[in-house]
Amino acid sequence: MVKNWGTTVAPYNPYPGYSWVLNLYGDWNGSYFGGMVPAGTSFGDMTNGTGEPGQNSTTPSEKVFGAHYFISVAANVAPANQGPYFDPSYGVWYANQTDFQNKAVAYYAFPEKTFYSASPPYQALYTQWGVRLPTGTTNMCFATGTAPGAYGACN
Repeated sequence: MVKNWGTTVAPYNPYPGYSWVLNLYGDWNGSYFGGMVPAGTSFGDMTNGTGEPGQNSTTPSEKVFGAHYFISVAANVAPANQGPYFDPSYGVWYANQTDFQNKAVAYYAFPEKTFYSASPPYQALYTQWGVRLPTGTTNMCFATGTAPGAYGACN
């Protein structure tokens, strides 16, 4: 979850290892997180702030990412004392995974259950996610690949 999310309640452990509940509408298909735009105005225990500037707007709509893509830039191309990872969505440079987590990540979320309509056709109404703060260690990996979806070893 990109910076500027907040919570409306004290931590209470709704799911093992998680402290809050996030409700997202229309973004989870049961297999993967296909969207990035939190629809609606109610997000369970979470509040949606104005967002970080990027994506060609002062407050982009994409505030939750299931996967996020960076460009690894050669040291002789990156600006002095920046990089080697460039985030074209936000126009920000990162030194490594920890730098990205510190600068951009507010929370981590894990899909817990999807709520469906009561009658056919049974459509997903929203998905409830467990939410937690980043821990002291970096909770991600920059995987290498030549195209979206082409993952290799973590850097």
